[in-house]
Amino acid sequence: MKQRPWKRALSLMLAFALVFAMPCVTGVYAAGEPVDYIERWWDEDEQKVMDSQKSVTNYTEVESSTTAWDGDTTGGWYVVSGKVEITSRVTVTGDVHLLLMDGCTLTVNGGIQVKDDNSLTIYGQEKGSGTVEAIGSQSAAGIGGGSNGSGGDITIMGGTVTATGDSVTQGGAGIGGGGKPGDGCGFYINGAPVPVAVAHIS
Repeated sequence: MKQRPWKRALSLMLAFALVFAMPCVTGVYAAGEPVDYIERWWDEDEQKVMDSQKSVTNYTEVESSTTAWDGDTTGGWYVVSGKVEITSRVTVTGDVHLLLMDGCTLTVNGGIQVKDDNSLTIYGQEKGSGTVEAIGSQSAAGIGGGSNGSGGDITIMGGTVTATGDSVTQGGAGIGGGGKPGDGCGFYINGAPVPVAVAHIS
């Protein structure tokens, strides 16, 4: 049975309307699918690590061009899925939360800049198989301060984190301050503070 011309034209118009009505995907998900993560903290009374599963729906998906992590954007939440490589230094401003989804790999060639008065908290999921590798450059820490700069607060709650300071020039810490030298940082694992001296080990 042949379709009448006016019905065919109407079908095409509806198809075009649906296509142009689709939202543009930019990597920022203001109301995306919920992503689960594990939040951990140190219970001083029981002397053990406690955890609970939570979820976030307002976040930015990290891509190779996502080099400015802002605490005022999507509540400061950034989510890594799949394999992502960033070829320049990332700058953290404000309080930023980085969520490593299970099985993901994030490589930052240039390291992650967390200056004093800023903070970065890294979360994992149930399996804890997400990874991030941050490699400092130009006397900067892998995660923390730049050359001559102090680091902010850095908390690791999950995933696997590998941080290497720049060892070519005057070297920054793996996690902590930059070289020449910069001061250390507030460094915490599962909510428990780690001595600054440890934070300076590359």
